[in-house]
Amino acid sequence: LMRSSAASDVYKRQATKLSNIDMIVRVASLAIIVILAIVSLFIISNTVKVTMFSRRTEISIMKSVGATNGFVRIPFIVEGMLIGLISGGISVAILLVAYKYAVQALYNIVPFLNAVDIDPYVMYIIAGYAIVGALFGLFGGSISIGKYLNNEGENAVA
Repeated sequence: LMRSSAASDVYKRQATKLSNIDMIVRVASLAIIVILAIVSLFIISNTVKVTMFSRRTEISIMKSVGATNGFVRIPFIVEGMLIGLISGGISVAILLVAYKYAVQALYNIVPFLNAVDIDPYVMYIIAGYAIVGALFGLFGGSISIGKYLNNEGENAVA
């Protein structure tokens, strides 16, 4: 009886340690996702900003002949969405290849472990990354062009 109680305590401590490690990994993963999301918005926003800067004369001409802010905004928002879609596609490709190698390495370390088969979910993963990428591109493009039209676009007629 004494042995089973001691063994039970050991298993409880190990389970608690694993649970703590799981929580740390979840929090760290969430923090990394938030940081990467902010960096992605920043990169997309700056890319669209550079494009706007290079086309400022065209924007001035469009505004001087009566183009609305919405008409000027659309190409830059579409560009941001395309950047987001391409980024999402690259991310999916990297994820699928990395997952394949990670699962193989895990099987080599712990052969009895069953990993999740993601094959039935690949289309959902691709769609999710495409949608999130397009939304980030939409937000990044909207932020950049909105700031430009509010600050410089109104006075940009040369």
